[in-house]
Amino acid sequence: MPDWRVSLVWRLYGWAGLQEVLVLRGPLPWSKFFAASSWWLDAFLLCSSLLLVAGPRPALLLATGAASTGVLWVMASGLDPFLNFPGAEMPLFTALPLASVAVWGLARVRRHDDEELAASLLGTYRLAFVVEMAFAALHKMNRDFFDPGLSCAGVLNQMLPEWWDSSAAWFARFLEPPVVLALEGLLPLLSYLYWPLGLLVSITFFVGLAMLGPTGFTGVSLAAAFSFVRGTTARDFFRVPRRWPLPIVVGVLGLVAYVAWVYRGPRMYPWPQFALYCSVVAILAVCLVDEILRDVRGARPGGWLSVFALRGPRSAVQRGFLVVLLALGIANGLMPYFGYRYHFSFSMLSNLRADGVRWNSFVVPESFRLVDRDAFVHVRRVRIRREGGRETKPERELFEAYYPPYEFLRRVRYHLNHGHDLTLWLEWDGEKRVLHRVRGDDEAEAFLDSLPRGLLFQKVLMDGPQPCVH
Repeated sequence: MPDWRVSLVWRLYGWAGLQEVLVLRGPLPWSKFFAASSWWLDAFLLCSSLLLVAGPRPALLLATGAASTGVLWVMASGLDPFLNFPGAEMPLFTALPLASVAVWGLARVRRHDDEELAASLLGTYRLAFVVEMAFAALHKMNRDFFDPGLSCAGVLNQMLPEWWDSSAAWFARFLEPPVVLALEGLLPLLSYLYWPLGLLVSITFFVGLAMLGPTGFTGVSLAAAFSFVRGTTARDFFRVPRRWPLPIVVGVLGLVAYVAWVYRGPRMYPWPQFALYCSVVAILAVCLVDEILRDVRGARPGGWLSVFALRGPRSAVQRGFLVVLLALGIANGLMPYFGYRYHFSFSMLSNLRADGVRWNSFVVPESFRLVDRDAFVHVRRVRIRREGGRETKPERELFEAYYPPYEFLRRVRYHLNHGHDLTLWLEWDGEKRVLHRVRGDDEAEAFLDSLPRGLLFQKVLMDGPQPCVH
């Protein structure tokens, strides 16, 4: 093992992978979950568990990269009803193990020592964290995110007191748009300048987001962030849990009981998911506070200035590989502006509109768009008839709006499965169509079957400003 910090990052990755599976499982019993889930997801769960227990090995990282790639592909393609939510964290779950295998391979070919290998691996993880946070902040620099009535930050602010008792929902006051944007943009810089404080602030911020469900996303982000640790040893970093294990165990058990007591969120996010998450981050937070106190007391070996020493790879090959990864990360982050896709580019909860209908970015001009083709089904008019022929008003499930094909199909199938008959006036790929009585119409069915299934864009878009669409 090249460095204890590499092991720490990957054990946290394994913990985050378990959190991701818990999010996807929801309230299902494990037997039903395994029966319904993709075998790619089962493989990802196995690899995450092994990483948590055994730490990183090249073969295990390769298997993890293959499993996470499979999950990402199934998720993005819309082929599996169980993986029907485009998790923004999956590119990070996929990129970290694949990049690590490449770095490990380059180190073996170039015969780098363990110190150089560790510097290259940690540099890769730091780069991933910086790119993720930079684009999360960039995408939020738009008019709608700063509108209190529309902002995704405002939605989170409102949801926290609904999910948690008031004693646990104090995070809500910090989830204002300017605060969220500033934190996402500054966390990497703060972690670079003084990592104990930067990581402690990162934990506080990510816990606030995780309390609304995305424990997998915030977990893998924290795993990458802990690559900034430096100027300490594993023995010193875990000094408090090592010296006082009983108080730590009692504190964790108390925290688990507290989470179970104050949680009142939906069944799709069972409370043990949050208890596991909070237990791990609480132990890490204790270690970080101890690191800060050591600097205050002047007790850090090598002096307090050692906390600022950040070593990257010296090898030109490894540096060149980091440049390639940076270019790929930038290209992925710019995909919404290019027009190729919205999801999987760290644009979650950003209110960003960079489509053919509306453009709201403060920073990126519309001239960045490379794709002329509109990726949405434009539903101009809807008529819904029940089996008895009684006409109803368009309901929430399908109304005049812009839908990506997968969401349009989902809503049409919903109505058909409930015995409704539809007549739709729409536009797709520049061609206007009228689908008369969709139920049982061969031409309409052929059109529906021809639509792509990929989960690449937001679910529902309107002409003007609209509340948060994730």
